[in-house]
Amino acid sequence: MATRRGKEDPLRRLDEDLTAALRPFYLFHGENYWFRRRAVETLRDRIVPSGTADFSFESRRLDRHSDWADVEAILRSYSFFGGRKLIHLEVPGVLAAETRDALAHYLAETPGQNVLCLEAPNLAQLTAAKNRIAKAGGLVLKFEALSARQLVDWTASRLRARGLAFAAAVPGLLVEALPEDPGEIESELDKLSLMVEPGGRIRAADLQRLVGRQRLEDVWRLAATLRPGGEAEALGHLRELLDSGVYNPASLVPALGWTVTMLLRARLLLDEGLPPAQAAARLPLWGGRAREYVERAGALSRRQLLAWLFNLQKLDLQVKRLPRESLPQLFATTLLESLAGRHLPA
Repeated sequence: MATRRGKEDPLRRLDEDLTAALRPFYLFHGENYWFRRRAVETLRDRIVPSGTADFSFESRRLDRHSDWADVEAILRSYSFFGGRKLIHLEVPGVLAAETRDALAHYLAETPGQNVLCLEAPNLAQLTAAKNRIAKAGGLVLKFEALSARQLVDWTASRLRARGLAFAAAVPGLLVEALPEDPGEIESELDKLSLMVEPGGRIRAADLQRLVGRQRLEDVWRLAATLRPGGEAEALGHLRELLDSGVYNPASLVPALGWTVTMLLRARLLLDEGLPPAQAAARLPLWGGRAREYVERAGALSRRQLLAWLFNLQKLDLQVKRLPRESLPQLFATTLLESLAGRHLPA
């Protein structure tokens, strides 16, 4: 990451490496949790094409309580028909001494057909593994926490990647308004891309309306009440949002839609039989928030979430053509009907 562009985009080296060849081992470590998880997602998306039977993905947490025999069985599983696996092992903390030794021994062998990716916040438990991976021709990448200046540069690059035009001060103002976490910023940029009109330009003055003092947590707080029994609380939050003047009603609908879509994605992953930790790893969200979405989705049915999306789509069309004074009642009706699991009439 010696170049300025490398500092703006720590994933660039991985992208470039994957265009050359597939390595047998990968190790992603460092303080920047969100970049580590994006690196794992990038690796998975590049080498495990969606819908393919030739390459699959397994994710496990490796800690002092893990059964190495179970992990090793996955690492050594092969298919007579050429199928391969990407095995992702997250090492969040302490490993048993025998597990460290067994992992180092496995990495010293001639690589098999499966690909192993290790992810950890530091190398305290993986020094021997790092040396073996490097010797075997694997790729070791460190993702450090970004400085404030690097975070501003990175935010600008992510805005450009979405095709969003913006005033020069906007990236810095976003970094000041949001937690210094790339995952938090990326999440808000997803919402900004929905709220800005096509061809529009984000100005510094727009950020109070689009991000606001509550850092868009207001929408998440509202969404957190969208469950049977939470009607009164949800209506109270809705009134606060509409009365605050911070949110344009037309921008509130896609923000809610984004939240419900993430909940539906989490619900579908759980329905596939994935454990909660694996489902969270598959969401395009930072770790803590991803786990929240999975936990919330576990209490919701697919039918409920689809009803929400259908009703929000209808609300989006009506918000754009009805007078502003009728919108509070329209929002309230949509909210109550959705909480009851009913589709609004066509």
